[in-house]
Amino acid sequence: MADELLSRLKEMLSSNEQNQQQQTIGLNAVSLKLPEFWMKSPEVWFVRIEAQFGTRSVTADQTKYDYIVSSLDANTAEEVQAVVLNPPTENKYEHLKAALLKTFGKSQAQKDAELLNIAGLGDRKPSALL
Repeated sequence: MADELLSRLKEMLSSNEQNQQQQTIGLNAVSLKLPEFWMKSPEVWFVRIEAQFGTRSVTADQTKYDYIVSSLDANTAEEVQAVVLNPPTENKYEHLKAALLKTFGKSQAQKDAELLNIAGLGDRKPSALL
């Protein structure tokens, strides 16, 4: 009788702990508010929101995708409407991220040009800054 009671008590405690963990995960997800997408600096924006996903334990592809879509303004959503209107069945988040980076990110040529135009570089080579 005592063993049965002890077993039942352990089950109840375990169930309680699971419920508390699920509620905590739900609260973390609900409290996540992403900043609006930064067209001028999408790479930095993704670093920031992925950090927020990490601290809130957001790992599900669909959840990440939904958060990203909700952070896009109308003009930005129109630019990547192919992915927004017809998302793939898998890896929705990665496809949307790739589309946003391709559309708004800097090309390698632009990054190289910025490096060469650093103020104070003069006639020195970029490697002189290292």
